[in-house]
Amino acid sequence: MKYIFTFFIFLTLNYLAAHPTGNMITVGESVYWPYVTPLEDREHHACIMSWSPGNEPRVILRSDYPASDFMLYNQGEDIYAIERRFIQR
Repeated sequence: MKYIFTFFIFLTLNYLAAHPTGNMITVGESVYWPYVTPLEDREHHACIMSWSPGNEPRVILRSDYPASDFMLYNQGEDIYAIERRFIQR
């Protein structure tokens, strides 16, 4: 019974604590991170946000697909983004 309860809690916490799985990177003084826009988006359209000193955070790329996320990587000034999305059949 203890294992069933633990499994149920695990499933519930994963559902309640859903969040983007991407990472934050810096290029020069700019910071980039994956997020969801608009915040109330029930379909979870991922985006890439950018911020630099003296500016407000802004969306620089928004996914066309629901249930998506971005993983970011940079090498010097070059930024690479991989989009992960859920394909329902």
